[in-house]
Amino acid sequence: MLFGSRKLPLAFSPPLTDGSHEAISDILPLQSGHQLEYGWRRKIDWDNSGRTRRGYKNYVLFQYTLKGGVNFRFEGRETMVHAGQALFLPLPHESRYWLPEDGEWEWLWVAFTGDTALKISREIVSHAGPVLDIGRSELPIRLLQQIFAEACDGESPSPFHTSALLYRFLMELSRMFLDRQPAYPPAVSRALAEFRQRPEDPDWNLDTLAQAAGLSKYHFARLFRQTVGLTPGNYLTESRMKRAMELLSFTQLPIKQIAALSGFRGHTYFCAAFKKHYGYSPGACRYTTNISSK
Repeated sequence: MLFGSRKLPLAFSPPLTDGSHEAISDILPLQSGHQLEYGWRRKIDWDNSGRTRRGYKNYVLFQYTLKGGVNFRFEGRETMVHAGQALFLPLPHESRYWLPEDGEWEWLWVAFTGDTALKISREIVSHAGPVLDIGRSELPIRLLQQIFAEACDGESPSPFHTSALLYRFLMELSRMFLDRQPAYPPAVSRALAEFRQRPEDPDWNLDTLAQAAGLSKYHFARLFRQTVGLTPGNYLTESRMKRAMELLSFTQLPIKQIAALSGFRGHTYFCAAFKKHYGYSPGACRYTTNISSK
């Protein structure tokens, strides 16, 4: 557990990018931090209605409470954000949070901007509100820990790599708070949950999905098709292609890296599979997306 000890500093990470808008146009990581504050030692009182950051008029601040809590006021209501809850704020935001003098608050946070990042974040907040209940072991929080840990390992992380982590972070939040998954049999749900933990793993196939489900591959394949409506192989293909399309559309990651993040073993095989599935190459997809966004 990343923050179960005090081996890592309670500190801010270095900037996650050099500030270049050309590096990543849609998801631009700014900075992350892990902090512990006491109300008697430092006054924390943020009015978010006019809040900006380093020249960015709009950005997103995600703050996950590890211990203690902070007071939060939104739409005339006041509540305490406790451990296991996150403040998810596309800024500026008509809200305020503060730490009372007798309070203690330990939290992990990340700040980022970009048109796509803002759009996804605002959609989540409009549906679920700015206070999210998320278990500490849930994938979005583990991705948040990874972002901070990599930023503090002594080497500046690639902004493309951090952008990809943030993209996956936002997609996992979307899945948790926007997607309404149908009720599948427990064995199928187990397999899908395992796959969603490691979608970039190229070893996923009928055998590994059945193993995660705890069933024989023949029983699992029959049950999966009956409940999901696709064969396990077709489901994996659709999921990988959708992930690749989203990364091509929303990031400027190299196509070779997108192939790896989407669960393909090689760049050449990925390009051939993508063209067979969609009818055009990954490069043509990115070119068309860039032209249409201008």
